[in-house]
Amino acid sequence: MVKTELRGSAGEYGLIATFGAVGGLAGSLVLGQLGLPRRHIVLMFASWAVGVACIAGYGIANAVPQMWVFAAVSGAGMSVGSVVWGTLMHSLVPKELLGRVSAFDWTVSLALTPVGYAVLGPLGEAIGASRTLVLCGVIGGALHVLFLALPGIRGPEGDERVVTAARAAAQASPNASR
Repeated sequence: MVKTELRGSAGEYGLIATFGAVGGLAGSLVLGQLGLPRRHIVLMFASWAVGVACIAGYGIANAVPQMWVFAAVSGAGMSVGSVVWGTLMHSLVPKELLGRVSAFDWTVSLALTPVGYAVLGPLGEAIGASRTLVLCGVIGGALHVLFLALPGIRGPEGDERVVTAARAAAQASPNASR
């Protein structure tokens, strides 16, 4: 997209990636300072929904600086969701099982990557890169919001272990005296 449709350079593509990383760093830092909200499952899925929906922005962008914005917002959303996910994993999974559960989580996530390539390559060829990005962003973002309707998905919001872990982390923070 950057090279073929926007006539951008490798350096401009690098800046898009950099804005994504800066957005991710900013999202993590802000959440680290504010701590987990009471509705942390909603925050996690909403953040991921925004992060994934920004993929649609790449499909509609008509200038590289627009992609910088989408990358920064996507990075922040994905990062915030991942911080909440990591907190949940460490709060709710027994210590002796954490390695296995984390390995399974990563294995399933990475195992689906080739499926995405197998589907999206031909789709992009058939309808074009821009339309594929818009379609993926809209569907992916919507699915993350719809996950909140699954029975029991928000159950951990009432789990005292998550609240206790979040409070302990906040008290250990150098800014806890505020």
